Amino acid sequence: MILKKEITAGVDESGRGPLFGPVVSCCVVFNDDLDVSELKDSKKISPIKRFKIFNKLIQSNIDYGIGIVNEDEIDKINILNATKKSMLIAINSLKKKTN
Repeated sequence: MILKKEITAGVDESGRGPLFGPVVSCCVVFNDDLDVSELKDSKKISPIKRFKIFNKLIQSNIDYGIGIVNEDEIDKINILNATKKSMLIAINSLKKKTN
């Protein structure tokens, strides 16, 4: 019997609202040992606390991928499709792959 382990990932974007610049997405897979209870809405915490949480995440054994779609492509495919594309790039850049 082959058991497949499910992976839960979070994906979010930045850059849909501004009038210029790229859209950037990040996909994160937390490990089971990481306490993420203090992770809520990053816009509602201070920059200092956000930086501390960022450092804690990067130093932990997490898997993450980043996707960027630049403004030239946004103009060609529109912001919605650019957002979806940046999210797919982020997901596909995860180090750990599943079948």
